[in-house]
Amino acid sequence: MVATWFGPPNSTVFQNGFKISGGRSDVPHAWRTTNDPKSPRAEPVPASWIAVLAAFLGVVLACGSPKPGDVDSGGNQAPSVEETTKSKVAVMGQDSVTLKDGLVVSTSAPAAFTASDTAAGMVPGGKSLKFNITLKNTSKDVVDVSYISLNVSTPTGTGSQIYDSANGIGGADVGQMAPDQTATVAVAFSVPGEAKTINVNVQPSSADVALFSGELSE
Repeated sequence: MVATWFGPPNSTVFQNGFKISGGRSDVPHAWRTTNDPKSPRAEPVPASWIAVLAAFLGVVLACGSPKPGDVDSGGNQAPSVEETTKSKVAVMGQDSVTLKDGLVVSTSAPAAFTASDTAAGMVPGGKSLKFNITLKNTSKDVVDVSYISLNVSTPTGTGSQIYDSANGIGGADVGQMAPDQTATVAVAFSVPGEAKTINVNVQPSSADVALFSGELSE
């Protein structure tokens, strides 16, 4: 291994006790090495070559995957960002979501709900709504649905779950679900303001979350 100093012409420097003479003035001062003991220095790679290579690699990487809206050779257009986002949210009362553990989750469309005087969880001045959650175990194993974590939000704020025993509205607990078993629970929420749309996250005792959106009736 021979080290070469690319410094000013006719300069003399030392490295590890070895005298190295010469240099070049057309490149920055730097140490270069070569495995050829007969070569006093290795020629530097021109900066223009590096720039061309970097540009080429950038084009290759950019072409590696389709961008939203791109059309391939078969005339198929990649979905836009908006379409991709929408496809991940199911519509209440229409769509269902299959989770990794085999549970298929669906909901009814949200409807207005009149809570009793003994109901808990009401938002002052808010709107009350009710919907059903239906679960079906399509796997071959028993699935534990000891609880269903729910989150309801609207453009006006976060909803509060209503507990109204007088109307048969409580928590969303199902328990053990055998293969092919279906269970339905009714839940109610109070949302702030005059919300017209809601987003519902349903997480039945698992890491998976089913996302739904719905429109509220006037």
